[in-house]
Amino acid sequence: MSQFGGTRRADDYGFFGPSKPSGTSGQFGGPPATASPSPAPLAGTNPAFGAPAPAGFDYASQPAFSGPAGQKSGLGAGRVLGLLGIVALLLIAGWFGWTRHQLSQPVQVPATLIGLPLASDPEFEALVLEAEDGVRQQNPGRPAEAAAYGAENQVAVLVLVRGEVRMDQEFTDFAASSGVPGLSSRQEINGASCVADAGGTVAFCVRSSRTLTVEVATIGRSINDAAAAVQEVWRLQ
Repeated sequence: MSQFGGTRRADDYGFFGPSKPSGTSGQFGGPPATASPSPAPLAGTNPAFGAPAPAGFDYASQPAFSGPAGQKSGLGAGRVLGLLGIVALLLIAGWFGWTRHQLSQPVQVPATLIGLPLASDPEFEALVLEAEDGVRQQNPGRPAEAAAYGAENQVAVLVLVRGEVRMDQEFTDFAASSGVPGLSSRQEINGASCVADAGGTVAFCVRSSRTLTVEVATIGRSINDAAAAVQEVWRLQ
């Protein structure tokens, strides 16, 4: 009964929800309702959850998807490159440190060279000093030594210095100072650059790196013997 007269049903006021179509369950029981498919989300809603995006939300301003967990990112690659750069700098610094250390080490003159003993004849002294002075000029202040070896008609003059020499200049100077005509073209033998005269009685070999130079001139020995002398002294250092 309505307060103002007339009979009304409670559902007329929507107390129990809108009227149910025939065949559906009522508000307070009844047979189970048949499930109906959910309506598609309205346009402009979030497809993942069916809710509208917040006001002012801008999809374009959101960060890009970074891939599945564990995938390397650009930042990781940058760190790897940075570490590689540091390692390269350390290797370069170590190489320079090792080079500087080697350049300060004394050189060793062997007691014999390709079977020849150290020469005690004073006539070799001027020759040895001249040869030593030549390499010292190219490497001032660096350890350097020179020595002469001989027996009968065989002679070997050794010069060694901590540092590098200009190879072309060394061969030009040898040709000028020795006065030997017809020197052969340069040959590479056991790591040394060598020349010899046409008769094979005079030879000159040089091996040079950033930290060591070894030069040997021989008389009465082959070009291969001169190269072997260079290798012998090189291994001793």
